[in-house]
Amino acid sequence: MRDEAAVRAAITEPWSTSPVEGQINRLKELKWQICGRAKHDLLRSRVLAAV
Repeated sequence: MRDEAAVRAAITEPWSTSPVEGQINRLKELKWQICGRAKHDLLRSRVLAAV
């Protein structure tokens, strides 16, 4: 019942945050791939290449 307003808005509103969520998921995936095996420089170059 607490989320009823949020669910109703998600169904009825014309806008979406899907593009933003996709970017966040892509960055998280890159971070997990590199985590523990590379330094900040490689992570930065992969993130910039992905954009």
